[in-house]
Amino acid sequence: METMMHLLLIAPIAQRLWKQFASCAGFSIDGLNIHQLLSKWWEYEAYPKLQHIMKAIAAIVMWELWKRRNARQHDKEVTFSKMYLQCQLTIHLLIKAKCPWIRNISYHWNGKFDLLQGYKPNLYYHIVKWSLPKLRWIKCNTDGASKGNPSEISYGFCVRDKNGDLLYAEAQSIGITTNMEAELRALWEGLKYCKEQGFNQIMLETDSLSLKNMIKQNWRVPWVLAERIQEIQKMMELVNSHLDHNFREANQLADFITNLAINQEGKQ
Repeated sequence: METMMHLLLIAPIAQRLWKQFASCAGFSIDGLNIHQLLSKWWEYEAYPKLQHIMKAIAAIVMWELWKRRNARQHDKEVTFSKMYLQCQLTIHLLIKAKCPWIRNISYHWNGKFDLLQGYKPNLYYHIVKWSLPKLRWIKCNTDGASKGNPSEISYGFCVRDKNGDLLYAEAQSIGITTNMEAELRALWEGLKYCKEQGFNQIMLETDSLSLKNMIKQNWRVPWVLAERIQEIQKMMELVNSHLDHNFREANQLADFITNLAINQEGKQ
């Protein structure tokens, strides 16, 4: 009698296919039912980011057994070797799709299992610090703060010379709007101040990567921000300036005065 238990686990070819994968994991399938077998696979410990790959292997094996059953209903024979190779190919494609950062994936199950069990990610680090502007340049750091999105917001910017000495700082609460509008207002106010003071070589820094990409036309601009962004682009063309993204840790002064002003009335 054809039962799910027989088809997916007890049949000799099913037993052979399961053991081919379970042997590397170091557990036996003898005497287990389907529920217990699935629990073993799902509870097997692996590197957290690869745990979902291990959980999928049981489904891949059962899928190949089910396809073989359907093929035999139409008088087509599927060999063990074909099923085993197809399982390995599916696992290989799954790892490539879900973990694109992993290189040189083995096509053999033993190599894949060693990868899943002993994977150690490469760690990268980046030193974050505020750096001095170039000679005869000034640097303007900008930031926007908000209690929600939308909510009460404020903008702030600070201007420093080639020695890192503070020339000017400004922050102001500007009512209820979105955090992106706060970032944009900060950049606009900072650039406008620098231009009014006659600074012609300006290094602008913001901790909003989205804003930088919109200003540089790498990302599409929402229509509500388009007019102000065009104004900033025109102002930047009138002076020698460029815009960079930095991390919040390197934008501490602008961040501090912006948060200080969020509950204050008037310009600080």
